Amino acid sequence: MGNARWAAEASEYQRVRDWPPKRSWAQGVLVVCSHRMRLSGPRSLRQMGILLLGPLIIVIFLLSSGRTRQTVLKWSPDEKLAGPEGLRIVVFGSQDTLGSAHDATHSRTTWPEHLCQMLKCSSLVSLVPPIESQPGLISNAAYNASLSAVTKLTQSANITDVPASDQFYIVEQYPVPKTPDLTAQVSKFLSMNVTGEPPRTTLWIFSFGTWDIWNLAALPREMSEPIIDASVDLLFEQIDLLYRKALKPGTIAWSDYWAHVAPEDLEYVTHPPEKRVNFSKVEGFRILIPELLDVSLTPGWQKRLAPSMPYTRSMELRNAASLTTRWNGLVSHRLEDWRRMRNDKPKGIEEEGIAMIDFMPPSIPPEHREQENQNEGKHGLKITYAPYPFRVALHATIVSTIITAMAEQDLQQAGITDGRGRGTLSRKDPMMFTDVRTPCVASEEGANVVTVSRSGTKCKRPDDHLFYDEFTLGQRASKQLAQKAAEYLHSQQVI
Repeated sequence: MGNARWAAEASEYQRVRDWPPKRSWAQGVLVVCSHRMRLSGPRSLRQMGILLLGPLIIVIFLLSSGRTRQTVLKWSPDEKLAGPEGLRIVVFGSQDTLGSAHDATHSRTTWPEHLCQMLKCSSLVSLVPPIESQPGLISNAAYNASLSAVTKLTQSANITDVPASDQFYIVEQYPVPKTPDLTAQVSKFLSMNVTGEPPRTTLWIFSFGTWDIWNLAALPREMSEPIIDASVDLLFEQIDLLYRKALKPGTIAWSDYWAHVAPEDLEYVTHPPEKRVNFSKVEGFRILIPELLDVSLTPGWQKRLAPSMPYTRSMELRNAASLTTRWNGLVSHRLEDWRRMRNDKPKGIEEEGIAMIDFMPPSIPPEHREQENQNEGKHGLKITYAPYPFRVALHATIVSTIITAMAEQDLQQAGITDGRGRGTLSRKDPMMFTDVRTPCVASEEGANVVTVSRSGTKCKRPDDHLFYDEFTLGQRASKQLAQKAAEYLHSQQVI
């Protein structure tokens, strides 16, 4: 386990739910900066840090003890954003069924916005493209490679003798979108300028896969399944990248956890138990990945363009169901493996420039020691060790709620119940809808990944419909699923 060095006044830690005073930011940064220099940087850089930082020990001590009226760093938080949790939510994804994308007029609340309200987050950053843009994929390059392979196979095949070899329709109906994929979204986020004060913690949401499966359902499974596997690999590569970037103070990815630690929590957060860790109390890199709903269950699937013979929609439907199961299973297993790493030192941290002293405030030499300055009493500097952030992850299994809502209405219309008790839900239940098959806004056009229509005649009672448009849940359903996700995050002590 990698450890970090932290210097701060032992008697003046800030409580978790309080915004820090003017000098807390500098104290909080000390946790991470000396941590990265001592553990990750090359020896020459560590020596340079000692030479540069050593003469400034007295300065930081005087500033901390109030012996000068000047301050190194000023903390002036926007009171509107200074929520008690100090939680930031960052969303990467495509225009999913849950409703993560906003419309051009922002007339409807997105699923992440609902979640943000329920978690009382202080800020929300969404990289999800607008709902009017081309639905995005997790990797445009990977999908482009698959289309190139399809084109080569079709060109080299004898279509007359083997009609099934004619797959040119896939390239025509499901071309590579120009919408930013996951890598592009992460790069855009990391290039953002830092404005305001850093959050106490960040919840990272990744909501990809819906349109990958929509496209890949047209391919033979022996071609589509490896792409699904590679896409999940890419997802966790980007998660690991963000984890490393979040270790560096002063960057857009960084969260200033240590400026808010209460004195009574110090022992717990620096020496957490081996089992049953309360992740809401420790420094963590928190991610949430919603489970995918099979896109063939959406109303828009019924308007999917017909494939060329001898391929059929029913074949593509089976592919979509199989690929969705594969995606959800892979993500679940990878999340479990990722969680098992707990707070181990991440691979590749040496290449991330974590030891750059440009981001370091005046600190103490990073020798391995723990002591208090006896001559200065309570104003002496206390040095302790902080572990790397825990890998905290949740696979939001909320798809069953959608399927249950669909089954409930179908069973009640048929006047029957099943072995699970479905078919008896009260009409007043928030997940009870009078129409689960027809969207509130329906178009008359066929649907493909380029021309998915979100316009049409709007119904009079949107809340009666499970789906708002052919691929997106309505506001009532989206809000209820956000509520379930928030409750799950709290029950699992993620937030």
